[in-house]
Parts: sequence; C-alpha cells; structure tokens
Amino acid sequence: MKFLITLLITLILSGCSSTNQHNDIDNRVGLTIKPLAENQYVLRYKSNRLSKQGVLDASLHHAAKLTLKQGYDWFVVTTQDTHISHNNTALNSHRQTATYTTRCGLLTCSRQASPYPSESPPHIAKREITTQLIIVLGKGIKPSIDAIDAYSHIHHPE
Repeated sequence: MKFLITLLITLILSGCSSTNQHNDIDNRVGLTIKPLAENQYVLRYKSNRLSKQGVLDASLHHAAKLTLKQGYDWFVVTTQDTHISHNNTALNSHRQTATYTTRCGLLTCSRQASPYPSESPPHIAKREITTQLIIVLGKGIKPSIDAIDAYSHIHHPE
C-alpha cells in the first residue's frame, strides 16, 4: 500500500514538472518556421485577432526567440510579405423579420405585413493576416543598422 501511494505521488509530481509543448516556439498556433539554410529561415505567422502591425510585431518577436534558441545574436529580415484575406460568412438564421406597412384612412388604420424579409441574414467578416519573413541569423557585431539584436528585441521592446 505504501508503495502504491509513493508511486501515485511520484506520477502526479512528474506530471506537474513536465514541460508544456505549447510554450515551445515551434508549436505556436499560427506560426510556421522552415529552415532554408543553417542560418536562414522562413517564418510565417497568421492571426485573425491581431492588427497588421500586431502580426508584424509578433513575427519579429518570434524571429528574435528563434535567433536566441539557435545560438545566434542578431537577425536581418531579408524579405517581408504581408497578406490580408477577407472572408464573409452569412449566419444561418431561421428567424425571418417581416416588413409592416401601416395605412391610415380618415377613421381607421390598418397594418399589413409584406411577404419579403426586411433584412438579409447578418454577415460576419473574417479577416486573416499573414506575415512571412525570411530571416538570416548571425553572431557577433551586427553588419548593418537593419540587423536586429535578438536579446534587446525581447527584453527591451521599443
């Protein structure tokens, strides 16, 4: 019995101390990283919640994390492409709203319903922003003003 309790406590504690894969940079929702060479990567980030600038900022943040994870100091964005796609989706609704017309004479008023719905079903506009960066990683002294120091970008964002 003591052995079972010890085993159960060990299993519970080991489950608590395991790493969460969702914190790993390669497992972010909407993030894809593909190596092109030893120090060159394509980083693609998609979002339907952030603004265009927010997606770019998140992409640069992930690029800085990747740079440090790979053992480099800085990165240069050689190509940047942003694409915004719009998708309108109609909500299916079983509720129809009729249009009423009121006509008044000298003594009485009458109200008549039109057979045509007054409004079309509501639409939801979905927008997805995708930013693709091609980055080159480097060590040591930055080669140009365009190079971004990864550590500074993460710890001291502007």
